[in-house]
Amino acid sequence: MRLTFLFLFVSISSLFSQAFPEGWLGKYSGTMEIINGMNKQEVAVDFELLELKKDSLWSYKMTYKTPNQAPLVKDYLLQRSGAAWTFVIDEKDGIQIDVRLMGNVLYDFYEVNGMFFTSRLSKEKKGLFFELMGGMKSDFRKTTTGISEITEVYSYPPAFVQRVQLKKIN
Repeated sequence: MRLTFLFLFVSISSLFSQAFPEGWLGKYSGTMEIINGMNKQEVAVDFELLELKKDSLWSYKMTYKTPNQAPLVKDYLLQRSGAAWTFVIDEKDGIQIDVRLMGNVLYDFYEVNGMFFTSRLSKEKKGLFFELMGGMKSDFRKTTTGISEITEVYSYPPAFVQRVQLKKIN
């Protein structure tokens, strides 16, 4: 338990040295892998993160380009929501998802229609890396320690992952 508190303290103290959006802004492109069990497909993706209002509002747009289909565009807003490391993705339809910047990674975790999702967008030397993972909330395993101080753990296995290395377009 002490190790957990130490980890939390170190993690929280490192949050205050964030440098977003320094080096993140721009237009990117890559090929996304979509993996569901043993099935895998690839989709071309364009991503842009553009500043709309200095240090507080950005355009967050991902376009999926599948052959023989119209592009699927996810055109959102990323807005600072308080502290330097807290943000909200506004899907422009009433849905808002809380996002946290920890290190060089934006993280979120949410539930929709009985499914859980978590994504990360990280700043790397070669551009940005995006990953979305999820599964069914009802597909869980509950285990306990079985000793005098019982700890229950609920495990939710991921059912799919989408990931893409995004390279900056000049």
